[in-house]
Amino acid sequence: MQGFLKQISRSHGGLPKRAVAEPVMMESTGIEGDSQRDLRYHGGPNKAVLMIAAELVDALAARGFPIYYGALGENLTVSGLDPHLWRAGQRYRIGEDAVIELTRLRSPCHNLDVYGPSIKAEVFDKQCQDGDLTSPHWAHGGFYARVVRPGVGSRSSACGWAAMMAAPAARASAIAARGPPSTPTNRRSPTATACTAWSASMSE
Repeated sequence: MQGFLKQISRSHGGLPKRAVAEPVMMESTGIEGDSQRDLRYHGGPNKAVLMIAAELVDALAARGFPIYYGALGENLTVSGLDPHLWRAGQRYRIGEDAVIELTRLRSPCHNLDVYGPSIKAEVFDKQCQDGDLTSPHWAHGGFYARVVRPGVGSRSSACGWAAMMAAPAARASAIAARGPPSTPTNRRSPTATACTAWSASMSE
């Protein structure tokens, strides 16, 4: 599966987040220059960045919701990657160095009410809350990620499918069984800043 990073966004807290035109550093705390107002519920290493599918934003906008890329508070707006397949533990490499790992579904808060009180039901439901992967709204509100390797990200980067991280015990057993990890492939694209999958054996 191949996709593209359509926009990187940031703000000084709150909604919306605005597009960053130039390459920007992604660190363990998130996108350089990005911040959150209420750190009790937002931000932190496991919510360093929020990724949303551009197609879902486009669909909601077409139905009359006054939103656009960055309006829902996402840092990474991606196209061509099916959010219904996103899972905690998947990793993406962005550019030559930055690596993010998906951590948890975004549960929308009252801040989204500015776009209409019904929007929350469009991006999150009881099945999502229960962790039911069959929910028709799975990851429509986005997926949080941590930055496991800092690096520079830029708009229009190519993005590939992500590999699922194994559970800790299973991962350790699998690595011990197969010996030293192999070198990841597709480390860079000759034509664009690459965002590619890394295997469970990637060192941090």
